[in-house]
Amino acid sequence: MLKIERVKSFKKDISKVKFSDQHYARYILYLGLLLDRRALPPEAKDHDLRGQWSGYREFHNKLRFDTHLQDTK
Repeated sequence: MLKIERVKSFKKDISKVKFSDQHYARYILYLGLLLDRRALPPEAKDHDLRGQWSGYREFHNKLRFDTHLQDTK
């Protein structure tokens, strides 16, 4: 199962975001797909991270923050 952990930088970034209903729905949809271990749509640009974030995944959204996830199998 994927572990969802809100790190300090995420909490700071998310507090500045003004979600429209459409953006919020898409964000929740993406999280649900990931929790079910299903692929995200191509526009999410889901990918593995490298360096100090090795072992984490990231997906993009149309807002000004990215989401990093770690698979804790």
